[in-house]
Amino acid sequence: MQARPPSRGGLAFDLVFGEQQELQDRVERLKKRQKQKGPKIQKKHSKAQVQKKLIEAELRRQQQTLETITKLSETHTSVEEVGQRTNKMEELRRAEMKKAQDGAMEKAMEARKQHLEEMRDRIRAKNEKIRRANTVGKFDSRPPTADRYSSASDNKLPGLLGF
Repeated sequence: MQARPPSRGGLAFDLVFGEQQELQDRVERLKKRQKQKGPKIQKKHSKAQVQKKLIEAELRRQQQTLETITKLSETHTSVEEVGQRTNKMEELRRAEMKKAQDGAMEKAMEARKQHLEEMRDRIRAKNEKIRRANTVGKFDSRPPTADRYSSASDNKLPGLLGF
């Protein structure tokens, strides 16, 4: 292990396996790079140059502020337009949903009405059948159909025989 010459951000030590010449080449390349960069020397500016730079910076700042305000005003109007379009779309969607709900409710009410009418017709038909059976039974030898209000003593014969 050999120490490297001081360098910015470099490693403190180099592990070298092999030739000493390779190490020397590395050191020389490093020194060349350090010579090429050279230290930065601050240039001296006159008052006129400083004033000119300050004025240019102020103009750039004002231009940037103006651009920012312009962009904000453009986006603000576009945001309002988007909001209005969104509100219109929302209203249309709500109207469609209400229309669909009303249609579904109408359909359900119609189906319920039809079901109730069918049940009423069935009950009327059944009652009519029972009434006919009871009226025909008075003149025939067949006993009337059993009613839940009649007593068990009225029907002395079992219902299976059909007498």
